[in-house]
Amino acid sequence: MPVINGLIARVKLKADADGKTLEELHDPVVRTSPVGVSVSRPVKIETEFAALQERSAA
Repeated sequence: MPVINGLIARVKLKADADGKTLEELHDPVVRTSPVGVSVSRPVKIETEFAALQERSAA
């Protein structure tokens, strides 16, 4: 099973704001990103599957 040893996410942003303001907005997004949190704090994922039968049209 593959293991992620690290990753680099590059953000290139063009906006009508200075670099400091953009960085201040970027930092909390990175800290609270669901993907980032999942990768930095991996948890065991269990799945359950159930095939549901379609009802026939009456």
